[in-house]
Amino acid sequence: RTYVDLDAARVKNRGAIEDDGSAYLAELRTQRAITAKVRNLTANGPPYNPTQLREKFETRDRQVNPGKWRDIDRYLKEDRDGVTKRRRDRYVMFFAEKDEEERAQREALEATTTMELTP
Repeated sequence: RTYVDLDAARVKNRGAIEDDGSAYLAELRTQRAITAKVRNLTANGPPYNPTQLREKFETRDRQVNPGKWRDIDRYLKEDRDGVTKRRRDRYVMFFAEKDEEERAQREALEATTTMELTP
């Protein structure tokens, strides 16, 4: 096609729209989907927040590399136990009182359950 043919086609299309533009645009409006009231087409934020993304990747990695995560979990448990031991060594009186309260609550709970069971 030459530039003359393109100009002729452009003039023809422009004339068709100007002559019968309202009907042509009305047809297009009926075909177009209404998206003004659809809220889920707009992106309000990333699909995951960083915590969800980290949990998703960790869950997948736990399934793929169970041995690695077994070692990590063991290390974290040992670290947690070490922290607890250091706290107990440093604050002896606090944990002694706490252990005594827990023991008393446990005994009271056992006493109430045995009373309920005996007729």
